[in-house]
Amino acid sequence: MIELRDISKVYHVGESEVRALDHVSMHVDDGEFVAIIGVLSLVVLVSLVNTSTSSVTSAISSMGSDLLTVKVSDDYGNPLKLKDIDALMEDDTIGAAAPMVSTSVTAASSYSDETATVYGTTAAYYDIKNLELASGRFLKRSDVDNHTNVVVINSGLATEVMGRTDVAASAS
Repeated sequence: MIELRDISKVYHVGESEVRALDHVSMHVDDGEFVAIIGVLSLVVLVSLVNTSTSSVTSAISSMGSDLLTVKVSDDYGNPLKLKDIDALMEDDTIGAAAPMVSTSVTAASSYSDETATVYGTTAAYYDIKNLELASGRFLKRSDVDNHTNVVVINSGLATEVMGRTDVAASAS
């Protein structure tokens, strides 16, 4: 059972004030599911988590992780914008956040072609997912800010499409 009483949370984004929760109370019985929909869903979720930090932290930790992945979009299916992620990062209780979108594409070279899943994200994704690179580099904040075309591929895709794994800084 989850019970919340008179919860309020206000975020300050620049000079604007975003009232994510305004004296919200709710009760969820065991076995019931709750869906929070809308562009401020993540803000509301974070606020709810902050109100019950110890129980949520122990529940997530019992699953063997301290990582929470949340998909948030508005009523039209549009994801949060980078400025929304930056605003969330102003909250000291959030360790890191990285947006991620994905699509399926055909990766092709003169050697071969292969269907691959492409993820769009930011530099923070590297640390959040605890990634290691065999060679090359991951995204930098300046890549995102400058809309630089950067791709990071795994060794399997490099071998399938390029015929080798030493593809760092290749352009084909």
